[in-house]
Amino acid sequence: MVELGLKVVQTEKTVFDYTHNREEYASDILERLRAKAKHAVACDLFSERLVLNASFLVSKEGVDSFSDEVVRLKEKYQALKFLYSGPWAPHNFVYIRIGTEGVDIKKKTGAI
Repeated sequence: MVELGLKVVQTEKTVFDYTHNREEYASDILERLRAKAKHAVACDLFSERLVLNASFLVSKEGVDSFSDEVVRLKEKYQALKFLYSGPWAPHNFVYIRIGTEGVDIKKKTGAI
C-alpha cells in the first residue's frame, strides 16, 4: 500500500455560487477518489483557498487507476488547481508513539 495526497485549491477562475458550492465540489471529488482507495483521511484545510486536503491509501497496483481518476477530475473542475503527490509511505494512516516504555504503533482513526 502507498499513500497518495491531493490538495484542491481555488484559483482566480473559481466561482462558487448557490448551485455549485465548495462543499459539493469537495464531496464529489472525495467520493470518486475514495472508490479507488482502501482508506482516506481528511487533513486540515490550513488556507481559505483550500477546497480539499486529503490523503488516500491505495494498493500499488491501483495507483494508475487512481491517477487516471485524478486526471478526469481535473478535466471536470478546470477552474480548480489540483496538487497531486505520491506515492509516499503511508504515514497519515499510522500513529506512532515513541516513549520511555518503547514504541507503540497503531492504525490511525479518523478515516473519511
